[in-house]
Amino acid sequence: MPHILVIDDMAVFRKPVAQALSEAGMSVATAVDGLDALEKVEEQKPDLILCDMAMPNMDGKTFVKTIKRFKHLQDIPVIIFTALASRETVMELLKLGIKDYVLKSNLHLPSLVDKIQRMFDPARDTTDRKPLPSSGEMPALRRIKVLGVNESQLKSHEMAMDMAAVEAACEAEKGLIEQFSPAIAMLARLLTDPSVDIEQIVEVIQTDHHLALKVVRIANSAAYTRGGRMVTGLKEGVMRIGTGKIGEALRSLGVVDHFLRRDPLAMVDAGMFWEHSVAVGLLACEFANLLKIPDAEIFFTSGILHDIGKLVLFHREWSRYGYVFDRSDTLKVPVNLLERYTMPCGHGAAINSLLSNWGYGDQVVSMIAHHHDNLQELSELPTKDARNAAILALSNHLAHALLIGYSYNEFLYPLQDWYDFLGIDNAHAAPIIKRVPAQALDIKLALLSQLHAQDWDQYDETVRKQIEGQVVPLVVSLFGEADPFAMFCQRLHPYHGDKTPNCAIVHVEDSDRLEEQLAELQHLEQKHGVSQLPTILLTPAASLSVHETFLNGRTTLVNRTPVATETLVSLLNIALKRKRAGSHG
Repeated sequence: MPHILVIDDMAVFRKPVAQALSEAGMSVATAVDGLDALEKVEEQKPDLILCDMAMPNMDGKTFVKTIKRFKHLQDIPVIIFTALASRETVMELLKLGIKDYVLKSNLHLPSLVDKIQRMFDPARDTTDRKPLPSSGEMPALRRIKVLGVNESQLKSHEMAMDMAAVEAACEAEKGLIEQFSPAIAMLARLLTDPSVDIEQIVEVIQTDHHLALKVVRIANSAAYTRGGRMVTGLKEGVMRIGTGKIGEALRSLGVVDHFLRRDPLAMVDAGMFWEHSVAVGLLACEFANLLKIPDAEIFFTSGILHDIGKLVLFHREWSRYGYVFDRSDTLKVPVNLLERYTMPCGHGAAINSLLSNWGYGDQVVSMIAHHHDNLQELSELPTKDARNAAILALSNHLAHALLIGYSYNEFLYPLQDWYDFLGIDNAHAAPIIKRVPAQALDIKLALLSQLHAQDWDQYDETVRKQIEGQVVPLVVSLFGEADPFAMFCQRLHPYHGDKTPNCAIVHVEDSDRLEEQLAELQHLEQKHGVSQLPTILLTPAASLSVHETFLNGRTTLVNRTPVATETLVSLLNIALKRKRAGSHG
């Protein structure tokens, strides 16, 4: 009977884990932090340690480092529990010799118990799983170079524009408010009067049928409903938004309308662009509500405007900004990444002063400026600013994974680190992700009603037409349904396990767990009665070492993350073609 030590400062987590293991017939001891655990380890050496990462007095990382210093303790396998598993942290822990880590948000007690039982009694594994042989049985490894541009290769690019050009582009747009449609301009003046009432606001909005439709649609969106009933009339819609907030809502509608009236089709596909922006706003607002952040509607505003810097630079500095987009398309790297090496600042930060000039508050300006920062950069911001920008970033990445609209920067990013950073459970995010696509389409049609947007294709349909057959993949990921590539495939061709898989995607976020994931793929193939499916490996690593026995007889395509939507479509088409041809080599 194995002896397990469970270490966690939170009883609501420690006790259920200990009870589940005890009920499975294991000997269990518990500790509330690393210092307490050191005493328990000396009292009775455990066969396995389950240890939380974040604890008072001594955290999990320090505890692991401590026991590894002692020869009589360093052979104890350790599984880390963590709420946040950044790549840097996980890699550091793996170098210390931990056996595995489990995200608390993904913890499933029966699966954990089963995993531990199989560790100590391999005979319990009654499945037909055939894991890859150990390195002792199979020394042959093939090192595969991963396709994609390394960020270090971008540093040699010349500057596309200097700060003077960015400032000139913004200066040219400062008069935008004065160019609003007559109804919005009149309302902007009217709302400066503190004595204005609902009836006066409604009377002006009624003079513009399209504006009235937009106000009602937005009043019924996630930004304002809070789960309430749908409003049907304009007055009720204005009341729901509120006289104190209708000004910002109308200002944002005015900004959208301004760029549509200036150039509705030539520079950007307006329908695709604004559908993406609306989706980001809706997702951000939903997540803000989930986290109980007050004034969640500012997240909707920030989402609507998060890429407005692209439009400003598109229109005012196309000859220079176009170079950034051209190189992004050629190299297949995100626009925002290339901006770091070809511009003094990204498109979000470029319009800080312009947004302030248009009347937006510091929270909106900060969110838009930092929505392309990575987690390390966000951690250097004040907590509130970091949280808000992370919500906008997650929402942007989700909208891309769900193929909602198009922002001229179509890349799929891993999502789990963002969920963990914000403390959002995948189960709570799922219903939000399910309902937002239809809401985004509804609001887009209202925003673009004067442009007959109902005649335009949606982006998911456009991508679907590019796929040469139906995609039924086996997706192997550490993140389950929260994996962006699983979402992407489900959005293209919804499936529920009732069809025979015809390709595989393995998201290798941690190359040290590649062997485990490939074994899982082989197990799933056996379960579904297929073998050697054409396989796409997606990883942030520059190269992967893969066992020859996995590669032999199998089409294997490897690409770096983040991956362009266009690239993923090409990889899927190659996989489907090989599958149809019956050639797996």
